[in-house]
Amino acid sequence: MRCMSLADAMTAKGQTCIFVVSDDSFRDTIEMRGYECRVLESDFRDMEGEICELEKILSKEKPQLLIVDSYYVTKDYFSKVKAKVKTVYFDDVLSFPYNTDVLINYNVYADEENYMRLYEGQSVPKLILGTKYAPLRREFSETKPKKQPDRAKYVLVSVGGSDPYHIADSFLKMIDSLEELKSNLIFRFVLSSMEPDLDEIKSFAKKVTWLEVYENVKDMKSMMEESDIAISAAGSTQYELCACGVPTINYSFADNQLEGGEKFGKEGIFIYAGDLRNRKDFYENVGRILTNLYKDSDRRQEMSEKAYGLTDGRGAERLAEELMYE
Repeated sequence: MRCMSLADAMTAKGQTCIFVVSDDSFRDTIEMRGYECRVLESDFRDMEGEICELEKILSKEKPQLLIVDSYYVTKDYFSKVKAKVKTVYFDDVLSFPYNTDVLINYNVYADEENYMRLYEGQSVPKLILGTKYAPLRREFSETKPKKQPDRAKYVLVSVGGSDPYHIADSFLKMIDSLEELKSNLIFRFVLSSMEPDLDEIKSFAKKVTWLEVYENVKDMKSMMEESDIAISAAGSTQYELCACGVPTINYSFADNQLEGGEKFGKEGIFIYAGDLRNRKDFYENVGRILTNLYKDSDRRQEMSEKAYGLTDGRGAERLAEELMYE
């Protein structure tokens, strides 16, 4: 999604963007957005195994830039592709000194000193760092947070795409066990077609008044703006919630989410509920936080203002401008 946001911004500036993906899982989504898509028919976990096919595409298309977004990159991968084309990489985790021309890290924890230490004694790529470069969708450049009501009513619950930990179902069971939350709040679960418990959750929603289920939502901005509180994983969605000024309880379930989730919590922007993989009382903790937060309008207002000040939604446009002059 962040690559499509960047592609939209670059297209608006007269550039041509083509997507190259390992398999056809998101081919329809990309083509519906108006972009050509090349499928490598490779294993996304084996970046070096796709280089031969990728080089054929590079030779044919002769791009000015190759923008790479994957957690499975290797030193050899970058050495080979950088020899063919100017290379840009989206980084979240500072795994090793990436041999690229440009490095993007738009996360709240991005720090130049950390990269200087990572590249000690080596050539440092051009660094594009900070939340002002968060590549959100265009609609998030025009948002306005609402004044927080005395008591929250609508809670947006986002668990990501494939939901391998069955987070949505676990949240549902936690909420169903707390009469105070069911009696005072409306929960809006935003789920994808890949949600493993989708049918069961939709069936359950027909039996209760406090649960609404939305599948493959196209207008997330409106959903966020209508929400008084959000519960969301510590990924890119965090920055969209910030642009809308939504008080958020965030959490992590992957290593690349840990630093961002903790930083948001430490700065008081969101309330960090922890890593669900290693906190036994994770769901109970979310319930406790939510029980206090929906009644605390001052806390929600403070969180909303801090979040809204983090990004203005024009990060993709700024990234496009930076990259066009590479």
